Amino acid sequence: IYDSHEVQTSRTHYSFEKIYKIEKFLLKFTDGVIVENKTRADYHHDLYKELPAAVHNYSELYNIDEVEAFPLRKEYNIPDDKKIILYQGGMQAGRGLFKLLDAFINIDGAVLFMIGDGKERQNLISYHKELALQNKVIFIERVPYQDLRSYTKAADVGIQFLENTNFNHYSASSNKLFEYIMAHVPVIGSKLPEIEKVIENEEIGLTVEAGNAEELTEGLKKLIEDDELRLKFKKNTEAAKYKYNWENEKDVLKALYTKL
Repeated sequence: IYDSHEVQTSRTHYSFEKIYKIEKFLLKFTDGVIVENKTRADYHHDLYKELPAAVHNYSELYNIDEVEAFPLRKEYNIPDDKKIILYQGGMQAGRGLFKLLDAFINIDGAVLFMIGDGKERQNLISYHKELALQNKVIFIERVPYQDLRSYTKAADVGIQFLENTNFNHYSASSNKLFEYIMAHVPVIGSKLPEIEKVIENEEIGLTVEAGNAEELTEGLKKLIEDDELRLKFKKNTEAAKYKYNWENEKDVLKALYTKL
């Protein structure tokens, strides 16, 4: 089984021609292929004339009410009138993180927490100091996966602001989107097909043009200031999590193995 979690032929710093030749050759020896979603399955089919199984990487189903929220407000002295905005995940190129910092220049009613690690972490820390955002943006080192949900629960809004820099980003479903849903956190996400489909269809947040810091600023202001709208989106995640979870999705994987 070839589990192609990323679109290997269209990633940052990857050579399409080289990866395409390698992948096409190795596919001759596989009995089945797994990709992350339908958009990627269609892309794979266009390249190799075989339709792979689409197995989404949804969060496991759990009850967030049984999770104790990490006391971010107390630990970092965040006033009650400030909303907590959260980005959790890898700090890599193309994640929209520098533009997220740009967006926060004009945000006064919230504090941004950025949890994770990656090649761009130190550059992001330097950039937020350059923008004089030390009182608005707080960086936290990556935490163990099982502990992460306690931090996620403490957030008022989650961010998934991928940029459309390659097909791998364009077609992403994104783990963190479903982690936000499972923790009942409304989302601001990019208008990319798989992300937009979930956010808009389930009415769990707002979508903004990928890479557009001005639209992100406006979206942030809207969810920070409009408590009724934010709470509506939060309520909708409680239903959405029963659709987008691994307990359901694992049957797709089991069906593939049964067929083989």
